[in-house]
Amino acid sequence: MAGLISFRQVMYANRHRLAVRWARGHQGEALNEGADALARLARRRVATPGDLAPGEYQRRAAGIAEAFSQEFNRLQEQKQRARAASKLSKTTQASSS
Repeated sequence: MAGLISFRQVMYANRHRLAVRWARGHQGEALNEGADALARLARRRVATPGDLAPGEYQRRAAGIAEAFSQEFNRLQEQKQRARAASKLSKTTQASSS
């Protein structure tokens, strides 16, 4: 549970960087897949208490949260590179005019 709480705190601290957008289903959307995996894990914990060893839910949730965070950061960096390339392209076009 501590992993989910710390993940929530990280998400809250970075809320200014988050953009909510509609995505068609979860298939192939890495961030939606991560959210879905966390939801399934939480549902499993409630539906079948004691199903996993103590600490296993936290370990799995922390792994999902870490993968989610890495993918989020990768996508953010990709967007920043695209914006920088677009800005450079516009600057180059303006100077050649």
